[in-house]
Amino acid sequence: MKANSIVSTKTNTNTQNVTTAYRQALRTRILDMAMQEFSRHGVRAVKMDDLAQALSISKRTLYELYSNKEDLLFEGIRKYHALQLEEHTRIVESSGNVMDTLLMLYQHSVAQLRAVNPLFYTDLERYPRIVDYLRAESQRRLDGRKAFIRRGMDEGYFRRDVNIDLALHVFEILSTHMVREGVFSLYSIDDIYNSVVFLMLRGLCTERGVRRIDQFLHC
Repeated sequence: MKANSIVSTKTNTNTQNVTTAYRQALRTRILDMAMQEFSRHGVRAVKMDDLAQALSISKRTLYELYSNKEDLLFEGIRKYHALQLEEHTRIVESSGNVMDTLLMLYQHSVAQLRAVNPLFYTDLERYPRIVDYLRAESQRRLDGRKAFIRRGMDEGYFRRDVNIDLALHVFEILSTHMVREGVFSLYSIDDIYNSVVFLMLRGLCTERGVRRIDQFLHC
């Protein structure tokens, strides 16, 4: 009787492990598919029913794993941020100086932004929890951005007379306003970088920094 009980317990444990592994794998499939569709079409355009059909699962199964679209989007954003942080860390560690880091980050960002429907960013404003999360993440990384600018000053690429807090604050306001006003839908990523981002970056740079930007853009 005791032996049978042990076998039964092991069987139940194995079954639970298999079920848990399957559900976790399914959660990952759903998340990856959802973020792919959100990025391609915008968040509003993608329905939970569409995802269930694309994944060949029932709506009941989908809602058991993600109770609503906002939960799904929130987890996707968090996963995306974690991957971005890993990639940015790799770029920082592999580049020789501040300007090389910035220009490598530019290449990485542009490649990703070109693949995303601008509606995706505009649609995020409909979800206060996600907006709060993005704002908190930006604040959490503020000290790192300040340290990066100070490093650029020490390397001779950034001007020492720049008010770092003010510059970062203005850039944050501008970025948020551009998303809310749908600027990414009106202009190409290349136009936005050339007419806004690089323009602001040039204002931050010394002559040495500006020359490095021009070399990069015209090579």
